[in-house]
Amino acid sequence: SACSTLFTKSNSKNTSNRNNQNSLIKPPALKIGDTIGIVGPASGVNDEEITAAKRILEGLGFKVILGSYLTKSFGYLSAQDMQRADDFMTMIRNPTVKCVMAIRGGYGVMRILDLLDFDE
Repeated sequence: SACSTLFTKSNSKNTSNRNNQNSLIKPPALKIGDTIGIVGPASGVNDEEITAAKRILEGLGFKVILGSYLTKSFGYLSAQDMQRADDFMTMIRNPTVKCVMAIRGGYGVMRILDLLDFDE
């Protein structure tokens, strides 16, 4: 589950989709009471920013689960590559999480792409 719009290869047998075109997949809209998992796939943030993000999302009516690596604990990154990838996949695998949200983006994200399981 993820809250961003995803693009995947179309499996349609329709001839108009056979040219390796991507088809748009939209996840279900979030509802009040849904759970959002916050991860740090790149650079980390400080504790105040984490608290503010959590408070805002909870104020909008969502439940929030915080990932294990949100602060800067490995240079400018939130953690080592494998730890960040595992944390992201843990949220993806959690059936109660309806949206996986990054606390911050950055260069570190591309470093974990090969470590993610896109088949789940």
